[in-house]
Amino acid sequence: MPPGPAFVRPGALGAVVFRLAGLILAFSACWGCLSVAKAASVRASTGQELAALPFPAFVSKWWTLTDKAGVRSHWKLNNCQKILELEASKLADAGKPVLLDVLKARQGGVSTWGCGRMQHGIETLPGCGCLSLADKKELPRQWLRRGEAWHNETPGAEPLAASNSIELYLASTQSRYWIGSAEGKTPGMGFTPWRVHGSEVENWATPEKVFADLLPAVPLVNPQAWILRESTGEMQGSYWHQTVLATMQGEGGFKLVFLPWWLVEDYRRPAEFTKDDYTPEEKQVCELAIEWARANPEHALITRFRGVTPEQIAWRRWTLTTMFQGDRELFASRYPATIEEAFMGVGSMAIPIDIVRWHKSTVQEPIERFRFERRGEKVVRVQDDAGLWTLLEAPERTGFYALGADVAEGSVSDRNDARSDRDFSGIVVLNRKTLTTAAVYQGRIEPDVLGLEMLKAAKHFNRAWMANEVNSAGMATLTAIRHYERVMPREGAPDLTVAPDERPLDKLGWRTTTITRDMLIDGWIAACRRGMDGSWHGRVKCLSRLLAQEESTFVRTATGKREHRPSCHDDVLFAGMIALRVHQTCPMEADMPDEEQREAIREAIGAVKPKASDFEGGVDEWSPDEEEDEGGDDETV
Repeated sequence: MPPGPAFVRPGALGAVVFRLAGLILAFSACWGCLSVAKAASVRASTGQELAALPFPAFVSKWWTLTDKAGVRSHWKLNNCQKILELEASKLADAGKPVLLDVLKARQGGVSTWGCGRMQHGIETLPGCGCLSLADKKELPRQWLRRGEAWHNETPGAEPLAASNSIELYLASTQSRYWIGSAEGKTPGMGFTPWRVHGSEVENWATPEKVFADLLPAVPLVNPQAWILRESTGEMQGSYWHQTVLATMQGEGGFKLVFLPWWLVEDYRRPAEFTKDDYTPEEKQVCELAIEWARANPEHALITRFRGVTPEQIAWRRWTLTTMFQGDRELFASRYPATIEEAFMGVGSMAIPIDIVRWHKSTVQEPIERFRFERRGEKVVRVQDDAGLWTLLEAPERTGFYALGADVAEGSVSDRNDARSDRDFSGIVVLNRKTLTTAAVYQGRIEPDVLGLEMLKAAKHFNRAWMANEVNSAGMATLTAIRHYERVMPREGAPDLTVAPDERPLDKLGWRTTTITRDMLIDGWIAACRRGMDGSWHGRVKCLSRLLAQEESTFVRTATGKREHRPSCHDDVLFAGMIALRVHQTCPMEADMPDEEQREAIREAIGAVKPKASDFEGGVDEWSPDEEEDEGGDDETV
């Protein structure tokens, strides 16, 4: 009989399998290391090849952009970008760091070029750190998505080691691109950027502080160093205005590049007239353009500029009339023909320039973003990064506060553009002792829900006096708060002898008319401007970036009306104005009747003495025992 099959002992089989598995794991680990090393080597090699390709050729070959019509195509530099590329290349070729201040007309693609130049650095240079700061918080997320798309379009692109709300990070080359906003936080001191890009610097609340933190960290001895500051103009005396003047005088080593409006290719409309039909003003614009070309022959050459055309004049006429209601100064500040014109917006500002500057200088970062929440009989703050409230000053236990609210009517912010943002509703909490803006709300909610938000805020801030604008949708807000005993009357001081339910709605809140609107604005200006001694002591102090920004875009139109610029907002500003009016009209706690008088009033109107549950604020820890022990005012919570 032939022998049977030979079987391996179980112990021996296990040893074989174990050794085989070990060999496989070791081989896999080695292969993984080799793969990582190979990927890093390929990436470095690809980066060197791409770095040798000039930036215009690089982006036209690999990166794409979506135009205003929604069509995505390869990026070809426009006129403004060609000029910037020329000036940056001249500095780099001379072995100097690229230090550029760019004063521009709107929508010339300068911010896009700046972001592209930053990202080009991390895609081609190992160890490169770049930073872009926008003027608005919503822009970094948009820029980040665009940066991810550019990275994926780059040859040899590795998977991003990090792509979050603030940066793109390439592990193999240790390069990173940090994207943020001047309204948020700047990177920690451990971040050393080779390149810094600041966009729309004129709109930053505290550019001095941001640049003081960032610019010293840029290693200017590095030939790859960049600092790019770019913005439209706004007003004389601002940080950006002073920066441009200093650069013109040769200070700081920066190169000033001015990009007038006629360089933007889109600024054209069909013309039904010839040059013979130009107005004297339009003829002067053409002369200014020729002077610009003579002063900047290289810029005129690479953009093939031959003078302003009738199609460009047609666009200027349409924009001036439709978008700016004939306000030439305001148009010039957004679409300047000269450096001086870029800062003519101050002439149309409705709030005096010194007030706007001071309020921008007093802006501070919010203590927290939050929402209100009822917990039993109390109203408390709950920290919430997505909350619509910002706390700017910690509530005082014995503080006195006034609330003002501007109610959105559902209209768009630019009546000439149906696609522009709808109005917001705004609430401002004013500290009546210091006249500082303690808290601000901005959001889009139904008018009656806004009233409930006001009630929670008033109770939290020590049962503050309050009022809202009652025009149109504001009546729904007023109806929601009418039973609250501290609503400002429309005329005169509050009558404390009348029970809340007996007050007619047409006697409460703030109604805006042509006369009262001007009164409200003038009252705000009077309370904000310097005192007789030249100081700001006792003046309204703005801690809110939103409010300060709305002041700077609140203008006087050609008809004389004072309102926000197209596509801007004034809801927080008017809420602050109404809060100030509440403060000026309603009594402070120290001015209220004493306890004996209040008791007599309660008996006369049949009111019930407040219970502990009436004190729902999240600040004060009031109890009935405190009232008896201190013998104090039982309504000062």
